[in-house]
Amino acid sequence: MAGSSGLGVEVFVDALDDAPWCPHGPTLLFERFYQEREARRFFACSAHRKRSGCSFFQWADEKESSAKRAMRMEIYQASRTAEVPHSTLYSGVKAALEKPTKMASVCANCACTVPQKKDPAHKGHTVVESLPPADLLRPTKFLPALDDSKSNAQYLFAGKAVSCILGQLHGQGIRHVVCIGAPRIHEAITSARFSKQAPLSSMSSFLLDWDRRFASFFSPRELQHFNMFNHHFFSGDTGLASLTKFLGKVSMSEVAVVMDPPFGGLARPLVACLEWLYALALEHCKDAAESTKEAPPTLNKSASSKRQLATIWVFPYFLESQVVETMPSMKMMDYKVDYDNHPIFTSSGKKKAEKRKSPVRLFTNINAGLLVFPAEEGYRLCKPCQKYVSAENQHCGKCHACTTKHGPTYVHCEACKACVKPGRVHCVTCKQCLPAQHDCTGGVADSEEGSAATAMPACHRCGKTGHKRRHCPDADTQSRPSAKRVKKSKR
Repeated sequence: MAGSSGLGVEVFVDALDDAPWCPHGPTLLFERFYQEREARRFFACSAHRKRSGCSFFQWADEKESSAKRAMRMEIYQASRTAEVPHSTLYSGVKAALEKPTKMASVCANCACTVPQKKDPAHKGHTVVESLPPADLLRPTKFLPALDDSKSNAQYLFAGKAVSCILGQLHGQGIRHVVCIGAPRIHEAITSARFSKQAPLSSMSSFLLDWDRRFASFFSPRELQHFNMFNHHFFSGDTGLASLTKFLGKVSMSEVAVVMDPPFGGLARPLVACLEWLYALALEHCKDAAESTKEAPPTLNKSASSKRQLATIWVFPYFLESQVVETMPSMKMMDYKVDYDNHPIFTSSGKKKAEKRKSPVRLFTNINAGLLVFPAEEGYRLCKPCQKYVSAENQHCGKCHACTTKHGPTYVHCEACKACVKPGRVHCVTCKQCLPAQHDCTGGVADSEEGSAATAMPACHRCGKTGHKRRHCPDADTQSRPSAKRVKKSKR
């Protein structure tokens, strides 16, 4: 949601307990900065970045009347009541799973089982036939992926990424996983459990996902329709009770979280979701009373004194600062996550010219020295760092770390006293390493994917470079961003 609009620059501010609701749960508070008038705060949908996805909009300084708020909640409750119950949607697959020797058919358009091959209700639809019951527990293999890049684009982990993530968790003694928007992980565990395929057959999983189509393939005991940006259950207390029951059967040391949010997701609401889940586990896990609130040796120490669950957060490397700033216990690993259906970041049989190394990484609070990444995919152990790194990531003796984030091996700059991307040159005026073709006033002639330049973007408040809005020395003023910056944001 945060980004730009035709009227100014918009930034996320906070999630408030008393925020008004839209059809997707509690809204978030944003602030819009203008060039020629004062900034103004407003509430908008937490899940959709464009008004076309959710039209809700309310200025924060215009208080909503109790009657209007009650009307909104009534409309919200009516929309939920009109939905087909989860148990009804799941009944077809449930019946098929009870007959493990019989093949099943599924309509990919309707996301449901088809009792007869020529059912007139599915005429003209894509009907997948002769599916073994275990394959019904892998719906992403035959359902078309959601493709709205501004709200619910669905990029699905490649098989080797699934194997790597589950291998790391299983190696740490994890036997139960809460998947937040990571259906491929949930599918692998659930189908292996059904087919009794070791070693995953000993694991269990609970999926919290935006895609309601999954309700046709997983029971309410293992799936709930969920918005990760405000930890909202669309089924209300029923969904919360289902997750609570799952946590009540597991130990905190044996449960982990795998979160795969949209690439442009806001870090702070996602951290709030994780902290909410940690608190829920501390309250309901069967060993919660005996568990200390301090992190076990396998996890990195957190900034707060509260106990965390082992967590893997899948996110682009160029958002590392956002993740680490909001959750310091999270450290970025070198492992590159590939996808089956991404047009570029895929390991499938695409032409080499069309493929690029994935910028998506694993962020985790698990001790890096305990994670082992596959040598056949180009990862090796760095002895000084005592962790696995990618082949191009060479150890820098001056930085005392493996510094390459993405692309070719970084080189050390004596002036900056840090490693930078090759091709960058040290600019005396800017006092940092930048692309050779750059504008010393703050603009950068570099469209490299995901990066951009080491130069910090202009402050949303005063338009100057070198600091972010929250650190702006003119915080008490209402200076506006430069026209050049606003124009760039619009593009």
